[in-house]
Amino acid sequence: MPRYLTVEQVKAYHRNEIPTDDDEWIEAAIDAAEATLDQACQRRFVVATTATARVYVPNSCDRLRIHDCTTVTAVSNDGTTVAGADYQLEPLNGLSWAGESRPYEEIVLKSGWWYVDGREATVSVTATWGWSAIPARIVQAALIVAKNVLLKRDEEKLQLIGLSDRDSTIVNEAIAHYRRVEAWGIG
Repeated sequence: MPRYLTVEQVKAYHRNEIPTDDDEWIEAAIDAAEATLDQACQRRFVVATTATARVYVPNSCDRLRIHDCTTVTAVSNDGTTVAGADYQLEPLNGLSWAGESRPYEEIVLKSGWWYVDGREATVSVTATWGWSAIPARIVQAALIVAKNVLLKRDEEKLQLIGLSDRDSTIVNEAIAHYRRVEAWGIG
């Protein structure tokens, strides 16, 4: 699976600031940075490769929150195929309002209703899951977090704890636009 960062990127970005050339430790810092950003944003920033099916529990009659995907090839609602003309992928055109390429994260039915049966997964979606590319702001935030992990060099604290106020502000501003509504406790 493609990573947000490579060891070479971390070494080049931080030049002589990081206290180690140990590639294993740098890999651990990259892992910690990726996990921290994934948790903060409630999504994984992976590049989409192949289509697979996933099932979902509808929590609305006409809207279905799904994982990030670049294409949807099949949708079924309680075992019945939903025609492409009967649903709409959002964000529309796969773009944010600022014009940035974004994955689809919601399917809106234009006719009919999702079959809602309590908490049962009644909708199946076959899609290419992930992003077309890892956003530059996420890469930048990962570099900052990885550096802070390396400077701490404390294996028990491989998380966002301990960022300076300046770095914390930069990281939070970089990732704010990429947080799913679930990260804010909405939806």
